[in-house]
Amino acid sequence: MFKLLGVLVLAYAGWAAWRGELQARSGFRWALIRRTESPGYFWAVLACYVLLGIALSTVF
Repeated sequence: MFKLLGVLVLAYAGWAAWRGELQARSGFRWALIRRTESPGYFWAVLACYVLLGIALSTVF
């Protein structure tokens, strides 16, 4: 189950990197983060998604 979730998170991270936008929790709501508007924040959140996907696929 966790391996499937890890693969899905990694797939979303790849899709978001290709598309240039992703969604992440920001307080009580979801925020749309675009690479063109805030590249540093975009890559930091994308790195968190990648690390989460790797952890789900290997640790659990």
